[in-house]
Formats: sequence, structure tokens, C-alpha cells
Amino acid sequence: MSHASFASRVGAARERMFDLVLEIAAIVEAADALDRDSLPLADEIAVSGLIDALTDVSRHFDAAAEPFGEAVWFSRHLPGPFG
Repeated sequence: MSHASFASRVGAARERMFDLVLEIAAIVEAADALDRDSLPLADEIAVSGLIDALTDVSRHFDAAAEPFGEAVWFSRHLPGPFG
């Protein structure tokens, strides 16, 4: 695999990750906008749990963004097994 090919694949994975983060944020925003007071208690608890879980997932993706960027940079600038 060439450097360009590797960089392209890592870059594409990074873009998909960012798209997923945006989708998660949209779901959290929609769930947060629900009138939870009108929901049955079990549903209210489920929505709160969903928001908490997706917020945690989003934080993990945020933490992974920098290493993905570094991988793209290294794949473009350093010689290695992909050349």
C-alpha cells in the first residue's frame, strides 16, 4: 500500500468518525429537546440514559480525533512500511 493510499484510508476513516460524531450530537440534541416531564417515568429514565451514554461516546470520539490527525500527518510525511 502506498503512502497516499494509506493516508487516504486513514483520512476517510477520520471523516466517517466526524460524521458519526455529528449524528450522535443531533440525536442527543433531539432527545434533549423532548418534553421529558410528559413521558412515563421509565421512558424519561431511558432518554436520560441515552443522552448520558451518547455524550460519553462523543467524548471518546473527541479524544480519538487528535491521534487520527497525527496518523494522517505521519502517513504523508514519514517513510515507512507503506511506501
